[in-house]
Amino acid sequence: MWDDLLRVAASVKGGHATAALVVGTLCSSKRQQNALTSAIKEYGAWRRTLYATRYLADETYRRRIARQLNKGENLHALRRSLAYAAEGALRRRHHEQQSAQMWCLTLATNAIVCWSTDYHGLGVVALRPRGPRR
Repeated sequence: MWDDLLRVAASVKGGHATAALVVGTLCSSKRQQNALTSAIKEYGAWRRTLYATRYLADETYRRRIARQLNKGENLHALRRSLAYAAEGALRRRHHEQQSAQMWCLTLATNAIVCWSTDYHGLGVVALRPRGPRR
């Protein structure tokens, strides 16, 4: 079992396989009695339990996660708005053209995020009081 574990770890670390691919392959095999598969499943259950207990016990952690989720959702909403002209669909036939279309969307998104960050930064500077507070 240790040889298998080392081989799997080396494959993931070396970039030859993703962790999701390895776990998916092990869990979908006909013979799920493999000790490595059981160990990985138990480790996953343990990690999920730790995450759930921390999430439930720590309000600051919950807020931080909610903030990150909101950032991601806002970014997705921006990308949907930008891709509205094509109804959010890839209309190109070839992979290179589809890739170029997605890079254009990424470039436009990044430009808007950078501009918004600078603009809001100027607003914060303008609202800050000058000199020491009394």
